[in-house]
Amino acid sequence: MNTHYAAPWSSSSSLECRDSVWGKLIVNNVAATGPFEFLSVLPGAKGAESRSQCLTGWFQFGSRCVMLVDNTRTWLLAERYCVHFGANLASIHSSEEYHFVQELIILQTEDFTPAWIGGFDAVQTRVWLWSDGSRFDYRNWLTGEPNNFGGREQCMMMNDGGEKRWNDIQCGSIFPSVCSKRLC
Repeated sequence: MNTHYAAPWSSSSSLECRDSVWGKLIVNNVAATGPFEFLSVLPGAKGAESRSQCLTGWFQFGSRCVMLVDNTRTWLLAERYCVHFGANLASIHSSEEYHFVQELIILQTEDFTPAWIGGFDAVQTRVWLWSDGSRFDYRNWLTGEPNNFGGREQCMMMNDGGEKRWNDIQCGSIFPSVCSKRLC
């Protein structure tokens, strides 16, 4: 699997909004202080130079910044925490994005740690929405899920079961979480 990352750096107010190319993260740079600059390597974008537009602690995927929050919370409190940073719990729109978030979790926890992401069906059972309001256009459910077990599983977590995929679960459960925000 090719995993592509952008290293974090301190943003400035003069940054323009654009989709960027991301390069491979060097693990040792995670603990370092920015700025980081490097040549990115992405299929179809040979030799393009790119900087991450995300603040330290956030990692860029396309036009969004993503952050793992280690502290465990309920889904609602995790969403509120993300909103405090101008973000929401992460919405996932492709297999590449799912693997990016998954690798970020592995990088920081050294495991496939289960974590909250922004999916919920609290409005209508089996109609899944993202907390950031984006289209629910990608699915990566664990086999047999979502099942709304006991009629009380209305929030989404990732890295569940042997397949390390999505599961619907009770919103009052406690997990780390993944925040995501658009660059503009």
